[in-house]
Amino acid sequence: EIVLGHRGYVRAAHGVPASRRPLVTTATDLGRDAAGAWAVFDDRTQAPSGAGYAMATRRIVAQLLPRLHRDTDVAKLRGFFHTMTAAILAAAPEHDGVPRTVLLSPGAASETAFDQAFTASLLGFPLVEADDLQVRAGRVQLCASHGLVPVDAVLRRVDETWADPLELRGDSRLGVAGLVESVRSGSAVVINPIGAGVLENPGLQPYLPALAEHLLGEPLALPGAETWWCGDDAGRAHVLANLERLVLKPIHRDEGDHATPGWLLTAPE
Repeated sequence: EIVLGHRGYVRAAHGVPASRRPLVTTATDLGRDAAGAWAVFDDRTQAPSGAGYAMATRRIVAQLLPRLHRDTDVAKLRGFFHTMTAAILAAAPEHDGVPRTVLLSPGAASETAFDQAFTASLLGFPLVEADDLQVRAGRVQLCASHGLVPVDAVLRRVDETWADPLELRGDSRLGVAGLVESVRSGSAVVINPIGAGVLENPGLQPYLPALAEHLLGEPLALPGAETWWCGDDAGRAHVLANLERLVLKPIHRDEGDHATPGWLLTAPE
């Protein structure tokens, strides 16, 4: 139930071939536990944002506080974008020449529009919207001034349910009709893949240590915050018995990231 019942589980993407590196970009929300050690509170796999903001902030600091910037031993950020570009190109379908890649944006009205535009410029990829792309004969095409240009990889910043009005939300004006079919045929790859949002599920947290051992043969690099899933009888019993020191979160990201303190709930609630 924890996977199939999650809104991030995209049934249209079932059976779609995954790229060789399906999760190219991920983000992790970190915090300190009571002992001061790092713990993971959330994973972002849908369309992680923030890299462009980080570089923009670094450049502002370097200009306004040059001495502080020179004297502070901070890691360089440019290498991250070089590595990200290489990873995206490596995930594209193999063929002769350099894969053509675009960053698909929902547009200027998006709350992270600046991050998308600046990231695209740092990566060296065209920033496009749905109207700039079309699918013909199962192949994604960029509508350029000199005609249609085949696209091999789409760096997706449009949420997956809006990415293809043909197979997902029919009322979407942000997606490209036929995008899922182009991935299904292997002519293009979407990064991160449609369906990656199923991993943005805090209900999976209790099972990640065992999953890491089973799938990777190694423990998690960082522990997660201690979590119980209320869909499990034992987990629910523990939560109800300890509400005064726990917070409750929905498993669906579209319901918001807010956590409800258990100690503020009334008995009926």
